Amino acid sequence: MSTQRTGSLAATSWPLLRLGYAESTLQRYDGALRSFVLWAMERGREAFTGEELDALVTEYVHARWSTGVGPTDARHLLSALRLRYVKLELPIAERCVSNWE
Repeated sequence: MSTQRTGSLAATSWPLLRLGYAESTLQRYDGALRSFVLWAMERGREAFTGEELDALVTEYVHARWSTGVGPTDARHLLSALRLRYVKLELPIAERCVSNWE
């Protein structure tokens, strides 16, 4: 994806959004986002709307939950997505993560 496109996953799109976060926090967020993107790519899944992304993240959260891992990675993923897409709403995925915790 291009770093020039609005809404890009690239961290360099709008660096001021990242400025208020510790580097270690950003690394955790970026790692969670990378894991999610790789998971989706391995399954040939894409999301083009907020609703589709909510469903895809929800599916990923359930996949992580079913492996017995804790909710930390899922929390970091939601935070990473909110950081990049400030107006994004993921109500189903957020509720699932909240119930998991």
